[in-house]
Amino acid sequence: MAKIEVKIADNVKQKAQNILHTHGLTISDFMQMAMNRVVEEGLPQYYAFAENESLEQSLQEIVSELPNEEITSKTTVLEGIANLIEQNNNK
Repeated sequence: MAKIEVKIADNVKQKAQNILHTHGLTISDFMQMAMNRVVEEGLPQYYAFAENESLEQSLQEIVSELPNEEITSKTTVLEGIANLIEQNNNK
């Protein structure tokens, strides 16, 4: 049997252990179940990543709603999203 190592924040590990324990599972049990499911059924849809063009279009739509933003590159899109997040955090 193969061994997998994962780096994760201590608090996340502890919370996951607590939740899994209430269901009679260990992290190892859960990871085996998750990996087997991926092998049998593929990656769950909610974990799938959008195609690059689709993702870029979605990001551009978000940024286009910002006032005075002109999108000229992927970097501009990311900067626009960062600005949007900052504006929302300052509200």
